[in-house]
Amino acid sequence: MSTPEERLRMAFDAVKVPGDLRQRTLAQIERNRPAVRPRQRQRLVWRLAAAAAAVLVIALLGWGGHSVYAAETAVVGIELNPALELGLNRFNIVVNARALNLEGEAVLSSVNVLGKSYDQAWDLVTTCPAFQSFLGEESFIDAYVVGADNQQCTQLLATTDAGIRALPCAGVCNLVTPELYTAARSYGVGVGRYEAALVLADLDPTLSLTDCLAFSMPEIRQRIGVLDPENSFGLPGPGPNGPGQPPNNGSNNKQQNPPGPSPGNTGDSVGDDTGNSNPDAGSPAAGSGSGNPDAGNPAAGSGSSNPDAGNPDAGNPGTSGTGNNGSTGNPR
Repeated sequence: MSTPEERLRMAFDAVKVPGDLRQRTLAQIERNRPAVRPRQRQRLVWRLAAAAAAVLVIALLGWGGHSVYAAETAVVGIELNPALELGLNRFNIVVNARALNLEGEAVLSSVNVLGKSYDQAWDLVTTCPAFQSFLGEESFIDAYVVGADNQQCTQLLATTDAGIRALPCAGVCNLVTPELYTAARSYGVGVGRYEAALVLADLDPTLSLTDCLAFSMPEIRQRIGVLDPENSFGLPGPGPNGPGQPPNNGSNNKQQNPPGPSPGNTGDSVGDDTGNSNPDAGSPAAGSGSGNPDAGNPAAGSGSSNPDAGNPDAGNPGTSGTGNNGSTGNPR
């Protein structure tokens, strides 16, 4: 006896579908299928396009952000004897560090300043032993800032100036022009050393700019201090007449008044050209303001005569002491 499932299958097997009905059914299915698939394909295309656009935007933002981050917008130079430069981006983050001499290389090899804020980089540089060994009361830091953004440069100037004041030495920080910076870098040196070398070459004609640049920064400043103590680039140095004094050519001790008899003295005394009194002349030296006790003449400017010496008939009662620079009042 057959099961219900077998009887149901046999019943459907007996049903015959006309051929034309089958064809029409298949055709209808095919007609309905294109109306659904293009929409699905279109949605898929749009989704893929949107995803690709998002990836592209992220890539562009990432590349652009990296470009902005890595772009050097300002430079701070630090010259003691170690000379180095820190390149900063617009966020005052160090993106480059360059040594300008061997001492600067020693400093940068001992600290890692890349990716640090400028404040952190300054502390790392100025506290490392390779830099500290050059600090002292006679040391001088010449720092400079160059950049296109005035606001950023002003901020860096203030930060650097405060950092210099916290160190046990003197120093200065200046804002320099791109033209001056380019000129200095063409010689492979920092701006401070370049400017100081120009000053020294001008003061000493026997030295060329290249000769001056071969000196260390302290030596350049010391030489300037000897040749021109008033120059702002100079440091006190061991000149022949003491620290920071120029060589003595004898002109500093020369009397400016021409030698000759003093007014009111009838030839009893004559000052020599060195400003010292002549023991044989019996008169105070012009410009000395003091008399010769052996000669018997009163000191210029004392206003009193010596009763034991001098010629009372010569009309020399003693000068009034109003001469220039302590002299006997000789006209200049």
